[in-house]
Amino acid sequence: MNQSERFQAIYRREKPDRIPVFYFGYWNETIERWKSEGLTDINNIPGMDPDWEPGLWDCHGLVNVYPVGDFPQTAIEENDDYVIYQNHLGEISKYSKKG
Repeated sequence: MNQSERFQAIYRREKPDRIPVFYFGYWNETIERWKSEGLTDINNIPGMDPDWEPGLWDCHGLVNVYPVGDFPQTAIEENDDYVIYQNHLGEISKYSKKG
């Protein structure tokens, strides 16, 4: 069973040959370190299935699983330190540009 068949079997409530093993996210610094240590393919870590994270949460582009709102995303205020914006749900948030 390949990783795609395994993933689909689980969501069809069938019995896969084994449970997939996924990383759900990496720190950018970790990826850079692994690359500096010789890792050339982040999806080819021994003992791990390919990481589905880039598409997992939006069903690989097939559907929008996030809440749908009517507000256009709009920047309300911005300076060198932060940006305040209203998202598509109408939520107003302040984000630091300094991390």
